[in-house]
Amino acid sequence: MLNDDINKAKLDRALHECNMHELRLKDVNEIIQGLFPLDLENYKNLSKMNVMALDQFIYRFTKLQDSMGMHLFSAVLIFLKEDIRTLSFIDILNKLEKLEIIESKDQWLELRAVRNQFAHEYGDDKKNISVLNQLVKKQSILINVFEKIKEYIKSKR
Repeated sequence: MLNDDINKAKLDRALHECNMHELRLKDVNEIIQGLFPLDLENYKNLSKMNVMALDQFIYRFTKLQDSMGMHLFSAVLIFLKEDIRTLSFIDILNKLEKLEIIESKDQWLELRAVRNQFAHEYGDDKKNISVLNQLVKKQSILINVFEKIKEYIKSKR
């Protein structure tokens, strides 16, 4: 019983952390939505406030994805009494896909790849613009994955 309580607490912490990032991501999205699609001209003419909003968007997108990948996914599987001690991250994604908790591991890996592009191309304006445009388009996928997980957990409690 004690382990169940600990596992539920870990899941609740992971959900709380992800909820906070999702909320902030949605909030900043309201501010930046009118900026997209970005092109080189409007990118170079962004106000300081818009640059700060884009930084917040990137940060919250990244934090939500990291929190889900590093904390929430494993907490969900442990809550479901799955043994994940020897599983790699890909195996965890496969298990989540098999249980229909996430739509596809490939979709998640694509989200991560787009996000990682930004980390490697920060000094190149054209690539930054391309990646920002992709992140804005893909944020709904990230949010939908999180919402589906919340619904799944709610149905299992």
